[in-house]
Amino acid sequence: MPETISEPEEIFTLDILEPFLPGFSPPEEPHQPSGDWRLQYGLYSLGAVRGIGRRVGDFAVCRQQRGPEAFVLDIQCRRPVGPGYTSTLTAQIEAQLAPLPIPTQWFWESEILDSAGSRVPGSQLRRAAVLGNGRVEIDGKRGFAVSGPCTLNWLLFEAVGRLPRAESALPDFTLLDDFDRPKPGHNLRYDKRRTVLVGQRTVPQTQLEELPKGRIHKSVWGRTGGRPVELHAYQHTGEGIVPFLYWVDAAGRLLFAVSGLEAFVLDSFQRS
Repeated sequence: MPETISEPEEIFTLDILEPFLPGFSPPEEPHQPSGDWRLQYGLYSLGAVRGIGRRVGDFAVCRQQRGPEAFVLDIQCRRPVGPGYTSTLTAQIEAQLAPLPIPTQWFWESEILDSAGSRVPGSQLRRAAVLGNGRVEIDGKRGFAVSGPCTLNWLLFEAVGRLPRAESALPDFTLLDDFDRPKPGHNLRYDKRRTVLVGQRTVPQTQLEELPKGRIHKSVWGRTGGRPVELHAYQHTGEGIVPFLYWVDAAGRLLFAVSGLEAFVLDSFQRS
């Protein structure tokens, strides 16, 4: 039987993203999920009093392999927080390579910049953490114990690219949300496979209509373009979060991630 090709609006959560996907062009270059790469995303708010929401920021994740059993993930995020002000987040995470990557040490910094790019006084936050022997230490001053496997929320953006493209689930784990908030009882599992036609544009078209006294040319709106893409979805659920759905292409690139009223849509891909 021929493969079924779906439209984005036929699939949850791609139906929510559909207004942002006209003209979307998935990368076609080779990709090695356990190699060196950089993925750049648009960050979207899906909630609006009127309309369909809007782009509210930019997010980038850069991966570098460090030997056979470790890698480093660099995170950058920018979003406006008011007229003329931008919130920025940068982080670097060192992690052990495993189906569920385990962070060993990480650093993060956030601040608010004004329209001139200057830091707003009192807005900077800098923290560093290490994980060892079942305990997280923050700035060497405070800490907490964790039992069993644990990971950071941003490491899941990397993990889904390496997971099997088939029915599977990781053991339950503790999520270190926002770098330092332990939330036990989390799960990441394979959800489904779909072939989806993405990137279509809506354009004016001319249609012939037969009438009793002849033909007329009628202007209508129709879709054109787009490309079928094999997508695999992974679902992240657990205490204290809105569920996340990650959409990965066949090569292991994370194209879309949706959680409640927030979404990430891939802008660009680079291999290092």
